[in-house]
Amino acid sequence: MKTSSVIKILLVEDDEDDYFIIKDYLSEAALQFEIEWVNNYNSFIEHLNNTDADLVITDYLLGSTSGIEVLKKVKEVNPVLPVMILTGKGNTSIDMEAMKLGAADYLIKGSFDASSLERSVRYVIERSNSIKILKENEHYQSTLSKLSSTDRIVKMLAHEVKNPLTSILLCAEQLKELLGDNEEMATYIDIIARNSSRINLLVSNLLDSTRFGDVKLEKLNVIDVLKATVLLATDRIKLSGINLIESYPEPYIAVEIDEEKMKIALLNIIINAVEALEVGKGSINIKVIKDQKNVRIHIIDNGPGMTDETKEKLFEPFFTSKPKGSGLGLASVQNIILSHRGKIEVVSKPANGAEFIISLPMVE
Repeated sequence: MKTSSVIKILLVEDDEDDYFIIKDYLSEAALQFEIEWVNNYNSFIEHLNNTDADLVITDYLLGSTSGIEVLKKVKEVNPVLPVMILTGKGNTSIDMEAMKLGAADYLIKGSFDASSLERSVRYVIERSNSIKILKENEHYQSTLSKLSSTDRIVKMLAHEVKNPLTSILLCAEQLKELLGDNEEMATYIDIIARNSSRINLLVSNLLDSTRFGDVKLEKLNVIDVLKATVLLATDRIKLSGINLIESYPEPYIAVEIDEEKMKIALLNIIINAVEALEVGKGSINIKVIKDQKNVRIHIIDNGPGMTDETKEKLFEPFFTSKPKGSGLGLASVQNIILSHRGKIEVVSKPANGAEFIISLPMVE
């Protein structure tokens, strides 16, 4: 979603004169624009994968190819990136084809001025933002619904497991007292008690991982909370010989959070990063970035990274890549973040480390 004051445009136009006209028009606008110009389809392809543009504007006629091909390619690579097409007069069929393929708007060359161009761009950006917000809300509500259903099932199962488990533990303790010095039987009873306690802990962790919305919000400085969390992990970081880099844009950023739960979520991610790194060779970079409405916490490591398949399952209960892990830590982290109406995402590729990004709404 567009939040910065500069609107970035990728302009695909093979006529340099038209490029300067569009650039001049947009320079007169009240909004601030940054234009990245390419003059052929091949250059456009090179730029598309790395661009951070908010909008693509393309001429229909591009030598041996057309703006329709540009539109199709954008929809293939980045479906949410809006595209405007510039056409000639009388090309109604082209205009209709472009709109059917997902063009955000079209303008007829020679029939628009600086004001109408700015108005059209503003409309496209606002509509694009609205669609992104709608999709985010749909995803949020869908996640809420799934978590609510999971919560009910887990509570029922936990009740059915915990009651007999408590009886098993009590009986094990009673048997140990009755058998006295029988070491062989005591060994078996210890195994029963130890594994029963392990199951009890797993059930408790599962309940914690699915408990959604139970947060006590208060206005706090997220920088202080983050620094306090890092302090909790300091011993683990130092013992592992990890280089820690912290970057904060300013000393105070207000958010409404449950301090203890947020510390649990952040600490879980940091410890996961520590455990993924090779002793003496790893680094963790923690940085905070603000936009107009949200604060983003980036926790980046240079570890082994993860596959797309792992990323898709990362927040599922019981999924873990650790031999002794329960697979409930990151499921709990996601629930905590969502309880704060925040978002969490992961950027990672094999052998390229991992980056966890937590986004939280700021308050005045």
